[in-house]
Amino acid sequence: MKQIKTYLMIVASLLPILWACNDPLHYTDGKMHRVTIYLKNTSTVFPTSNALQPAPCLTTHSELRTQNFPATRSPHLAPQEGENRINSVQLYIFNSEGKYIQRLTGNSSEYEVTIPGGRCTLCCFVNTPELPARPSSAEELLLSESYLWNNNRESFQMTGTTIVDVDSDMELEIPLRRIVAKVQCIIRRDFSNSHLATMPFIIQRIYLTNVAGKNNYALTAMQGDEGLWYNKMEYLESSCDNLICGSFIKKPLAENDSLLIGESLYPYPNSSKDCFDRTTWSTRKTRLVIEATLGETLWYYPITMDKTTANTHYLYDITITREGVSHPEEPVTEPGTIKTIIKIGEWNEGGEIDEQV
Repeated sequence: MKQIKTYLMIVASLLPILWACNDPLHYTDGKMHRVTIYLKNTSTVFPTSNALQPAPCLTTHSELRTQNFPATRSPHLAPQEGENRINSVQLYIFNSEGKYIQRLTGNSSEYEVTIPGGRCTLCCFVNTPELPARPSSAEELLLSESYLWNNNRESFQMTGTTIVDVDSDMELEIPLRRIVAKVQCIIRRDFSNSHLATMPFIIQRIYLTNVAGKNNYALTAMQGDEGLWYNKMEYLESSCDNLICGSFIKKPLAENDSLLIGESLYPYPNSSKDCFDRTTWSTRKTRLVIEATLGETLWYYPITMDKTTANTHYLYDITITREGVSHPEEPVTEPGTIKTIIKIGEWNEGGEIDEQV
């Protein structure tokens, strides 16, 4: 009996050591801290200027610029259902040496974890396919491939990384950024004194061309000529139509009237240089294309997106003044055909453009 008691005492004394040896959260300072983590799907973006700015029209003529006209307050843009939805979460924690120590999964925006004191890196992936359960580093995760087709209007892929010094129980936020951008547009008709003003003008649909279909979670893998692209130079049916091609509207637009397109489009980032060669595909900028009929003739009105940035909201205010062009990739050569201003802002919760940006 005495031997059994002695044995149990030895086992009890060894348990903390055995636990420390097998615990992925092994620590040397003897302190563990409770950390509450909140996922926040808004973040600051870094585009361009603080004001509305002219948007580039599809043209090779240096003198043909889109004309700016007085900007009015942005209309209320209703949030699109699903833009902020969290369907799945993979949250990884790495220590100060960059070594993996823990992974949390779920579908909530709030998590609680006990971790050792010291500097930690937290990497969060929302609505993404399954990633490695025990990655060698945060870099391994961030360099994993991300495909446009893995997004949909009810589930947008988001990422967020933060570095924190844990020295007590604490709360922290991880800002999330969507990989897609958001594009909306308002279309106005102003044919002025032209004979075209009396002709029926019907907006058929809008869509995006030259859309990148792949990147990585660090957004450092811009596609080349042989990479994955959708709607190369024109509309081509694909599995991503729901993201980059609006439904047929077939909405008549009267003279001096305007139409706010209710459907948003969601492209992947694109930082390519532009190209106007319609015979051979090469990487080029993404374009917002309006299809419309004037009388019996179908016209295209392409607007080039100078740079498409992740988690950024683009609102195009487009005034059409005459006939368009016969192909989505054809340069506009008639001055003033399309007058465009663009407001670029943070993609806030609820999908509204920040009036201060």
